[in-house]
Amino acid sequence: EVEEIDSDIEFVSEMTFTVDMRDELKDEDMQQEMKPDDLDDHERLPKEHEAWPQLFPPANASAQLRHDTEKAAAVAMQAGDFTGAINVYTEAMRSGGSNPQMLCTRSALLLKMKRPCAAIRDCTAALKINNHMVKAYRLRGMAHRRLGHWKKSYRDLTEAQQLKFDPDTSEMHKLVAGKLGVTLTGPKGNQAEPKRSKARESRSPPVRMSVPDPIIPEIHFPPPVAAPEQPLEKGQAVILVGLQKAPQLNGRRGVIEREDPRPASKGRWEVEIRLDHGMLEVKSIKRENIQTLNKVDREACKAWAKAEKAHKETRRSRSTAMWLRPSCRNFLSPRKRRTSCGPWDQSNRSVCWIAARALPSPTSVTS
Repeated sequence: EVEEIDSDIEFVSEMTFTVDMRDELKDEDMQQEMKPDDLDDHERLPKEHEAWPQLFPPANASAQLRHDTEKAAAVAMQAGDFTGAINVYTEAMRSGGSNPQMLCTRSALLLKMKRPCAAIRDCTAALKINNHMVKAYRLRGMAHRRLGHWKKSYRDLTEAQQLKFDPDTSEMHKLVAGKLGVTLTGPKGNQAEPKRSKARESRSPPVRMSVPDPIIPEIHFPPPVAAPEQPLEKGQAVILVGLQKAPQLNGRRGVIEREDPRPASKGRWEVEIRLDHGMLEVKSIKRENIQTLNKVDREACKAWAKAEKAHKETRRSRSTAMWLRPSCRNFLSPRKRRTSCGPWDQSNRSVCWIAARALPSPTSVTS
């Protein structure tokens, strides 16, 4: 939707996707009656005050986008940066649209960061797109349990267990049911429902499928066309990730040189990798192991540029050392400094002496 302001400037309004959370996050009446065992519940969390991650209109994200997002998030999580992993999924949905799988994964990360309200919002959005998403019911039930919303937690965990039983969730299901005075029976700890909610009565029965849950976008939220993967360009800043045979290069910075022209290396790119001590090395890397910088993440771009500047300074100092070495081939040996200088060195002995003092010891100079 484009709104024309004048003949030269146009304002493009961004599509939004919202869910009503007033009823979902409303405190329950029984929360006012604190029981003695509630005081010893160390898993209870308060409602957070941080802003929730942004939502975007639903769309069918490409398999390649989901694959790249999972790899980038895994790298961040291995480094302990869960906030960075959350941002990876947010930016992926910004470009490819929201889908239930990514929303549930981001919800799990938010819950791990002790942000149950944001986790409930993402699960609710996932269920608005696909109301048979088992993972969304299970995660939302866990988040409600952390807030002490026992009725809502029981509602969601019961729904998840009936759609697909999970033995790891049964203990929490029994705990929540005990808070409400409900005894779970049956081989899977399920109980005949005493009452059916209006929302459940209006919902069609779940479709049992062996394939992943389908993505059902809302009619009034037309999905945007997923942008194709942008090709790499010469001079583009990248980071290497997911290398199995050369794990020592994971996390290294690099610059794209060109696409590998060899027929047997189709899908690979020649990358000039930044190594220690100002060293450079060009290697042919698969496209899936090359992560580009997100221009929206200014902090990451600034960190890359700062590291690149330091690498250039190290390389310039090393090049200066390598240039001075032939002019006085023996300055590294104090015993031969005065006896073995060549004709040029004899006339520039002071320069050789200064170079010998300024350069590092022989053990730290690499050729």
